[in-house]
Amino acid sequence: MHRALTGAACCTAAALALATAPMPASAVTYSCGGRYTDYVGALVVDAPFVGTAVLDGVSRAMTVAPVKADDNMLSVDIVTAGQSRQTTADFEVRTDPTGRGQIFFSSYSGEGVSTNLICADGTRVTSITGLVATQDGPAEFTVTRP
Repeated sequence: MHRALTGAACCTAAALALATAPMPASAVTYSCGGRYTDYVGALVVDAPFVGTAVLDGVSRAMTVAPVKADDNMLSVDIVTAGQSRQTTADFEVRTDPTGRGQIFFSSYSGEGVSTNLICADGTRVTSITGLVATQDGPAEFTVTRP
């Protein structure tokens, strides 16, 4: 009798484990900016993003340039009052369930984050809009590339 109960308990436990086991996640289909190579290039270094960061009505030239292909490193340069302030550091891409990316990167005074991306055909990013830390506070920025 004990063996029969033990066998039944094992079968019940196995059935419960199967019933409660999480389903495997489906693979994400990446869309605009979902991979770090969408910002830097996969085989060759892509073109830099160039634009402005604006704080309190004052525009500052801003460049976000890939350091090398197939690597998550950017050089961010913001010109403030005639002085260029540059940071080279790793960046992070966070991807939502639709495969769309959001980029987080370092600036000389903190962090920058995208609030909108525009991509040409495919997933290559051609425009980034967001907020970036400057010594005077957070500035809204837009940078683009061909």
